Amino acid sequence: MKNRVIGVSPNAATDKYRIIKFLAGHTLPALIIVAAIWIPFGFAMTGVVEEWLVLEPFTTHGLFFLTDLNSPMSAHALRPLTVFPQAIAYFLDPQSFKYWHIMLILSLLVKAWCLSLITTKITNSLKWGIAASVLFLVYPADTMQLSFRSLHINWSLALALLATTISLYTIESKNQALSILGSVISAVIFTAACAMYEASLLLSILPLLVIWAKGGNSHAIQTIKQNFAHFSIWLSGAIIYILYVIITARLISTYQGDIIGQSSIIQTIENSLPKLFSVGLLRSILGGWFDATRITTLEFTNYWYALAALTLLAICTTLTLKSSQNNLDEDKETNTLIKARRLLCIGIVLVILGYAPFLISVPHQYISQRTFLFATLGAVFFSTGLLIAVYKLSKTFTAVTATALVFIGLSFQLYQFNHYVRISNTQVSILHEISEKFDGNARGKKLLILDNSSQIGHTWMLPVGNLRGALTYLYGHTIDSVEVCHLPSREWQKADGLARKGFCEENTQEWILHYPDPVSGPGMDIQTKKEDVKLDKANLIVININSDSNVKPPSSQTTLPNKTLPSFANSIATPVRYLSFTNEKRKDFYHGNFGKWWSMEIPTKGSGWREGEWKVNSFYHESAAWKTSKASYLYFQFYAKQKKYTLSGNFDYIVSSSIKDSMKLLLNGKEIPIHWQLNGEFKAPVTPEQLVSGTNELKFISDVDEKYYGFSARLSWVEIKISEQQ
Repeated sequence: MKNRVIGVSPNAATDKYRIIKFLAGHTLPALIIVAAIWIPFGFAMTGVVEEWLVLEPFTTHGLFFLTDLNSPMSAHALRPLTVFPQAIAYFLDPQSFKYWHIMLILSLLVKAWCLSLITTKITNSLKWGIAASVLFLVYPADTMQLSFRSLHINWSLALALLATTISLYTIESKNQALSILGSVISAVIFTAACAMYEASLLLSILPLLVIWAKGGNSHAIQTIKQNFAHFSIWLSGAIIYILYVIITARLISTYQGDIIGQSSIIQTIENSLPKLFSVGLLRSILGGWFDATRITTLEFTNYWYALAALTLLAICTTLTLKSSQNNLDEDKETNTLIKARRLLCIGIVLVILGYAPFLISVPHQYISQRTFLFATLGAVFFSTGLLIAVYKLSKTFTAVTATALVFIGLSFQLYQFNHYVRISNTQVSILHEISEKFDGNARGKKLLILDNSSQIGHTWMLPVGNLRGALTYLYGHTIDSVEVCHLPSREWQKADGLARKGFCEENTQEWILHYPDPVSGPGMDIQTKKEDVKLDKANLIVININSDSNVKPPSSQTTLPNKTLPSFANSIATPVRYLSFTNEKRKDFYHGNFGKWWSMEIPTKGSGWREGEWKVNSFYHESAAWKTSKASYLYFQFYAKQKKYTLSGNFDYIVSSSIKDSMKLLLNGKEIPIHWQLNGEFKAPVTPEQLVSGTNELKFISDVDEKYYGFSARLSWVEIKISEQQ
């Protein structure tokens, strides 16, 4: 009797291979895109805004995973899992941001993988699943997908999509026990998504929308009837979260309550409702692509890297589709066009649902950071529906269009990542310089930082609260008494309710920090001036930050005085030759503004200005900043040639004619005559002798109106370029 060979049956092996190919088809294209985004920059990016406010309590109170009523971040109790992704990263390595990157990468891959599966289920076509997943990663509506500030939001959306995917695929299971188990798991995951970021709650109807998009009204109704228990379990996850919010909101003052304030929610929504379409829908469908196209054409100096990534993506996708073409049956032409129309419909619905939560917060309607992450889901369904419809008319045109969209979207994401890496590099340079001059032992003294670079204090450049958090994390213990003064303007980085800064004064014995003078304005009575803050020099540690701290990265030979400092203090991304942007060039041209691309402003080096405010238009968004001091400064890099130059600019609003008449301009300490043009524009001639190669100072001097909030004028832009007349 011959011995039997025990092994896997051919059918089982074939099925296993088919499953691996199927799952790889949904994963590899997304993996290529994510790798293409990270390769130029690596893991160098660190925290830039709220991350420091999360790391501070991790350092002082110990690691925690829940922001419940008893946590150090109890104001976020309505989002009890909001720091869960950050906590995992910190648990794995508290000394660096390596796992922050890994967590962010995983969230993007989960989002793309799930959307690929969902879209494939709707269209019965892997190619449209791949198209949707790739578009999801590069879609340019939101400007904060690649910042750690959005880590919990990305994971919330990823979990909501994962829950939806599990729910949809377990419905088809013939094993009732497995189906119920899948329903429970999906409900638990969806509850976690809501507990991480409440905007996920509105995605509770996503499984129903997908089922309707796949088969229409009768199919959706029949599926609900046959799987009523399944959908009841799914909805229980949303209901549990709603009950939690109702109970918790009564017990504590929350972050969401602070955003809403004393205003009527209904009134705010009524006033904001038009922006659901003029801002939310328009930006999601068209506006993001408009900005991304301009960024691709104006900001890049080469395209080889993006083209190489696109080529690799095309090869991988082609091979995947060829190897999987027999696994799925394409729908008939009429059915495909019907599904395309349904994708357009659910796309519009999901864009509206994704942007709707921000109608209760007016400030969020003036930014594009995180406000479009959920709306992007609907925008991708809409775009995929359009591609499917066009595909039936011309396959070639569809392929060219899809390729162009991915190229533009990838270029946009690379620019976005570069934007946050630039901010991170500057912050790390500043923190590194502080670590070289201060060992972390305050010995009961206060810390005064004299910032010669005139940039600390901006929302994106270590405002005092974030600076305290960053220093606490840097040294491993509480650093709670920090003040910052800009030099040479001596502006104190302590803002009043109007975002005006104070003034630093030094004498032989102490530093005196003066609050801004009281002012009034329409709808606001004059306030009582606060008492000055006096800092005795005997109880003060003074740290000088160099004016070029953001130019030179820390030397690899530099050793920090405290060997226990986190490794991120030397984490600076070095420029890569195969990917460069126009803002990295040395040039004899300067164009200064307070934000070039919507919500992607680089902190302005200067003093005497409020932070930039955005005027949100249909496509071209403009930023401007109020001049709040009698002397306001801007610092910029310039490399002059022996040519004549013209300085020009625009104030889009000047409080009064007397303020306009009082306006003076000084370039590197030398006054230049202002020639006023129409509509607040001005010009001034500049000789090459008035400029220096390197850092230049532009000083605006004028009166301020104490009866108009202490403002004088609002600057839109200023530039220096070679004069037409030499």
